[in-house]
Amino acid sequence: MSSYTFTNGLGFSSSALDVSGIETIFQALLLQIFGITVDPKNPSAAWSQVLVGWQQQGQPSWLITEDKCIVTAYPLNDEDFGKVRDQVITANNDVSVGQQMMFTRVWRIHFTLYGPNCFKRASLIVSAMSLDWVRQILANPPNTASHLYMLAKFDQPTWNPENFQRQWWPRTDLDLRFNEQVGESTTVSSAVSSQITLITDQGTEEVIDLTTS
Repeated sequence: MSSYTFTNGLGFSSSALDVSGIETIFQALLLQIFGITVDPKNPSAAWSQVLVGWQQQGQPSWLITEDKCIVTAYPLNDEDFGKVRDQVITANNDVSVGQQMMFTRVWRIHFTLYGPNCFKRASLIVSAMSLDWVRQILANPPNTASHLYMLAKFDQPTWNPENFQRQWWPRTDLDLRFNEQVGESTTVSSAVSSQITLITDQGTEEVIDLTTS
């Protein structure tokens, strides 16, 4: 949950994830799906098998016999869900009200897998997304208030061997889409009193004072 303060002093909080946050969630999840244990004494040995984003020095940067997976996340401009927001105004105190907003953001998560087991691992990712324990992790990712849900319609892994350094490297690509449920809230100043003046056809005036008390 990220928090901001506007120049008028009002606070704003949002559970929306950024690209790095999404990629980190899937990086940790893939280690569990692949059955890779993180050794506290040598964590890089596990984390180097599932990489986040593209490496600055180019790809691939490992041995042709090594199994690697790269995760990249792309927000999508979905017409059906990404542009609709639900809003609720709730009581806060005498001088302000709470404004709560909920909306859905759509993500495309791209998995690029290398190595002799790349196609098998991509197929395992697809199958694992239907398992309850995986869905529970995505519905309540650690260290965030957002919720992720996979769209049921998806493409199968594609076999795309890559010619690199005069060798054909085994490579498989997979695209999955997820909905992120985002919650945002802020406070909005409210009027503590108002005055209504009624004027009849004969010119008589009557003033009514309205207060929150």
